Amino acid sequence: MENKVTDFSGKWKMRSSENFEELLKALGVNVFLRKIAVRAASSPAVEITQQGESLSIKTSTSVRTTHVSFTVGQSFNETTVDGRPCTSFPKWETDSKIVCEQTLQKGDGTVTAWTRELTNDGELILWWLLHISSGFQPRTPPDVDMSKYTSFPDPVDNPFQVRGDEMKMEKKANMSERECDRRRARQNNWPPLPSFCPVGPCFYQDIDVEITQRFQRTVTIMYYFWMFGTCTLLFNLISSLAMFCVDPSGGVGLGLAILWGLLFTPCSFVCWYRPMYKAFRSDSSFNFFLFFFIFFAQVVVYIIMTIGIPGWGFSGWIVSLAALNTSVPVGAIMMINAIFFTSQAAMGVVMLKKVHSLYRQTDASFQKAQAEFTTGVMANQAVRNAAANAAQGAFTAPR
Repeated sequence: MENKVTDFSGKWKMRSSENFEELLKALGVNVFLRKIAVRAASSPAVEITQQGESLSIKTSTSVRTTHVSFTVGQSFNETTVDGRPCTSFPKWETDSKIVCEQTLQKGDGTVTAWTRELTNDGELILWWLLHISSGFQPRTPPDVDMSKYTSFPDPVDNPFQVRGDEMKMEKKANMSERECDRRRARQNNWPPLPSFCPVGPCFYQDIDVEITQRFQRTVTIMYYFWMFGTCTLLFNLISSLAMFCVDPSGGVGLGLAILWGLLFTPCSFVCWYRPMYKAFRSDSSFNFFLFFFIFFAQVVVYIIMTIGIPGWGFSGWIVSLAALNTSVPVGAIMMINAIFFTSQAAMGVVMLKKVHSLYRQTDASFQKAQAEFTTGVMANQAVRNAAANAAQGAFTAPR
């Protein structure tokens, strides 16, 4: 019998991973952790050593390295794909396939099982299945075909692929359906413009879907804070117009109020709100630092708005108090605007500290921000072409 034991030993490399994120989603893993897991599992290296029916599997990713050892026919402790401790029992299903049943060590619920199979042409296939912990019965969640979770390594010289015409047909049909759903779901939806508008939405934004629950409240508050700032600038325009009606010499202030409203509304959304949104969405160190730099400058501008320097187009306290000598109603309107500016500046300081405290609880760092920036710049074709042209010019320029 020992002569028939399949040898799984060797170094394996993944060629493709199907539906791994959908598997984690079916297990209830939140969006933030799913993104990290999918990115980390995109190129794992797996090394298997084997002595008879005892196997040792070492899996290395960019995030961590795991090691599991077991003997076929004997139970051992490991964790499910979503990190819950379980007791696993591997057994031979065929001469070349190991099936491992898993039982949660605490509580009941859906857990994963894995199957490793070595094909006749030297390809290693790993399938993840969902099953109910009380019995080894595969369970397929709605709209998710769990039979195609092929998420692990292949031989370096001969990568694996899912076999069987029937499975390939199902795979193509399901992928097409999911791709259509994904395109419909990911269609740009912000700003919410009417259908007859010739310009469509520029961004996709869904805080409940893209932001992990832990950060949703903060991101939502920042979104409403941006809208409050937009409304404050609009009210600033109205108060400046009122002042211009009673004092035509204030035309410069009205013109600047119009400029600030047109400038700060889109720029604040693009320059500090979107980086903050993307930072929490994908744990991006670069976007965190971009947000801190720009939003700090924005808070300084909020303080200048609150002061209300004459002729700058902001209905702050100095301008508002001076307006009372010209017209009490207009002065009252401008003082309301000054209160809005004051609230905006105070809230900006509070939210800057709040986001910074959440940033310190993540894995983001300045070193990662530098690495992200370098990767993003070098991935840009225009930047690479410019660098190549500059280098060529340096070597070919006449001396």
